[in-house]
Amino acid sequence: MYLNNYTRGIRFLCLSLAFLISCNTNAQQIISSQNKKAIKYYNKGNNAIGNRDFKTAVEWAEKAIKIDETFTEAYIMIAESYSFTKNCEQSCLYFEKAIASNPEFSKKLYYFAANEHMRCGDFEKAVKRFDEYFFRNAMDKTEIPNAVRENYELCLYRLQLMKDSLAINPINMGENVNSIYAEYLPSLTVDESKIVFT
Repeated sequence: MYLNNYTRGIRFLCLSLAFLISCNTNAQQIISSQNKKAIKYYNKGNNAIGNRDFKTAVEWAEKAIKIDETFTEAYIMIAESYSFTKNCEQSCLYFEKAIASNPEFSKKLYYFAANEHMRCGDFEKAVKRFDEYFFRNAMDKTEIPNAVRENYELCLYRLQLMKDSLAINPINMGENVNSIYAEYLPSLTVDESKIVFT
């Protein structure tokens, strides 16, 4: 009986390991390009990302795109490289190009694009991409994960703040008030007609 349980455990472990290995190889599978040269360049870019050499990764991915303009993974590689180097404008541009090259590639792509637009301060596009992400995942507002909901609500809040903002027109009050010297303890007279600096 003990030996029977032991062999069952070994079988389960082997099957689990085989399943995990097959999932890992499927996760690495390139699905948007069949061009071997483009895939070769893409793999070199992937190695560069592994070495945290994002500039080289972008160069290899751009070479892959020149060969195959529908190579969605290469666009994503460039977008992620720019995201790692805090260049959100370029990152947004390449996430949008990835979506344009194949809108059905991945539902998560819309989420990543939304976050990048949010980082750049383009809240309208961020909200649009979040909405597309929810729609493509057929998510009800109650099913949205907390982190995603917080980012979405933050974008909506910031959009509202921008719409409700006041137009402020600062006026220089003259050289006696706006001088090069330290001005401290400013106060107004009771009738608010004079400013006193000491």
